[in-house]
Amino acid sequence: MKKHVPVNFCMSATPFKADGTLDESGLRAHLRRIVEAGCGIYLGSPGSGEGHALSAGELKRLYEIGVEECKGKVLTYANPPEQRTSEGMITACKLAVQAGIEVIEVYQLDGGHNMRPTEAEQEQYYRDIFEAIDHPIALSVHVFSGYLAPISLFKKLCSQYRQIVAAHLVTVPPIYWIEMREALGARVPLYASSRDALQLMALGAHGYQSGDANLVPWLCRAIGEHHANGKLEQSAAAYANLIKMAKVLKEATPRTVKMAMKALDLPGGTGVLRKPHLAPSHAEFDKMARELTEFGILNIELAARESLG
Repeated sequence: MKKHVPVNFCMSATPFKADGTLDESGLRAHLRRIVEAGCGIYLGSPGSGEGHALSAGELKRLYEIGVEECKGKVLTYANPPEQRTSEGMITACKLAVQAGIEVIEVYQLDGGHNMRPTEAEQEQYYRDIFEAIDHPIALSVHVFSGYLAPISLFKKLCSQYRQIVAAHLVTVPPIYWIEMREALGARVPLYASSRDALQLMALGAHGYQSGDANLVPWLCRAIGEHHANGKLEQSAAAYANLIKMAKVLKEATPRTVKMAMKALDLPGGTGVLRKPHLAPSHAEFDKMARELTEFGILNIELAARESLG
């Protein structure tokens, strides 16, 4: 039996031109770099992809370009930004389906204004979506949602809706991960984030997501691939370098990801954010550029690529 190699997904940044419009040529160049590294793609995420700042038309175009550049080469998924109604998520999902996206990740219901959805409200939200969208879907539990979806609810939904093909548990307590794994069984693979990948691969993670892969896709891929092939020291070394890089970035946000892409002169690295978010100051940019250079991140990325053959 072929050994499973954990899949790393890049939560792709969305490049903008100086005037704030979608930089289609920069996006294509950026995606080609990620595809070359063999990482899967998530498009329009509310984090790295600034999905909340994109119009419906821009999301649709983003998905179309992603499918043109990535589909058939790497796994090409989308995770529309969190919504406060099932109608809003259904509309966003339909854009992805029409563009040819393979799997759509559905975030938890955003209660809004400190509202925490009850279990019954959560269940109704998901059922409305699954009844309207006959397409492969990944469930998501993210620390930024502010609450953990009931494990019993996910077990019920996965048993009743076969279009659920994965679940992504990002920065959740280990016991929650373990109990979710036991509840869902082998049919529904679980994914982690890259920054807890080393621990959760030992607990059966099928792969992991990463905004860091916008900068170092080969390094992110190396963590899982070396681990799966029994090269534990190389996997640990790659993971250690990722965590050291995270110390330089300080926060996993579009601000830091785009600042680093610009500092490293990477494709699509214009550094432009969608207002009202603003690029960091020149002093902050210079400091990050200097620290990344001193750390030798580009040499580390090259070494990771060479280690994978």
